Amino acid sequence: MKLLDGMKVSEGISTNLAKITGKLNLKLSIILVGKNPSSVVYVNAKKRKCNTLDIECDVVHFDNDVKEKKILEKIELLNNDRMVSGILVQLPLPSHLDTRKILDSVDIGKDVDGLNSYYLTKIFLNEEKIVPCTPKGVITLLDYYKINLYGKRICILGFSNIVGKPLAAMCINRGGTVTICNSKTKNIKEHTLRSDIIMSSVGKPKLVTKNMVSDGAIVVDIGFSKIKGKTYGDVDFNNVKEKCAYISPVPGGVGPMTIVSLIQNLILLKKLKDNF
Repeated sequence: MKLLDGMKVSEGISTNLAKITGKLNLKLSIILVGKNPSSVVYVNAKKRKCNTLDIECDVVHFDNDVKEKKILEKIELLNNDRMVSGILVQLPLPSHLDTRKILDSVDIGKDVDGLNSYYLTKIFLNEEKIVPCTPKGVITLLDYYKINLYGKRICILGFSNIVGKPLAAMCINRGGTVTICNSKTKNIKEHTLRSDIIMSSVGKPKLVTKNMVSDGAIVVDIGFSKIKGKTYGDVDFNNVKEKCAYISPVPGGVGPMTIVSLIQNLILLKKLKDNF
């Protein structure tokens, strides 16, 4: 078993990014609504990473019961602020808010998370430009370990607009044969056992167990749950790892790759600025 060590890989990428970011005068604005534990963890991690790379990071924190109009007005101000290089809306948002409307209100020239409908459409057309940070982090991690998706049978657990859907399209763009399982899928084990690569982004601890994984499989754990202060992924890591060729841990796997992908997108937006 080999570890897909996202912490190590992300640190190497960060070292190279540090040679660039200090010269670009970058500023990231993050919209955070409420106090979702997972969201707070990720926002704090993003802010720390920005600080280490000489990037200004401003967190705009709204109460959980904020009116949608107030968020849209703030995003409009940020869209028009020439000092702001990128805008990120931390998900999930409370159920009373229209997530798609809010994401699509972010100017595509500042959409650092690539979740505007414009960028998502580009992925499905195999014209990737700015891609969502977590799927990008997964692909970058696999590329580092020279894991080629071409011809591989890939099972993705979870079908969100943030991770599952764009990740599935990106795997297909690279020649993978993709099966997607959601909450309505019957006998998930049947699909995972015949897969070369399993990617899980459900947010349910120990969802993927030893009897669901074939010998020599590659398992990418994208899940994130915070329970009583402890972080969990979707995979029963200690029992599953003995069957795997490669497996990513939580924490220290996809999480750090997601954050470094955010910085890569921020730099790319800066370079693309004149084209928007």
